[in-house]
Amino acid sequence: MYRGYDIHEVAQKASYEEVAYLLLNGELPSTKQLAEFGQQIAAERTLPAPVVEMLRFAAALDSSHGYAAHWGIDVECIRSELSDNSHAANIRKSIRLIARVSTLITDGWRISQGEEPLPEKPDLTQAGNFFTN
Repeated sequence: MYRGYDIHEVAQKASYEEVAYLLLNGELPSTKQLAEFGQQIAAERTLPAPVVEMLRFAAALDSSHGYAAHWGIDVECIRSELSDNSHAANIRKSIRLIARVSTLITDGWRISQGEEPLPEKPDLTQAGNFFTN
């Protein structure tokens, strides 16, 4: 059980975004809340250019994705709010991380294969973007 929900049932019936919303807010989202949350995630999905360049550099050095992930969850993404530990700031930082980790993985993989990262598609879910990239 998590916050009153049977986590096995949630895992079978809820989307990635619904589970992320539950973890951040303590309840499953309404249709409107889910749409707004999906838009927030989509708006944060694109990696900053310095992170993409770091991925290129890491691939050129044949570095592990662990190294890229360590630096790719990038202080620049959250620097402006590092000292703000309010609930609202922590939710914003969490949304950025939720949005960018999958992009970091897919962009890093494409770069390691000698391919260019694909642009994010804001009309798709996290899973949709992950599997199209």
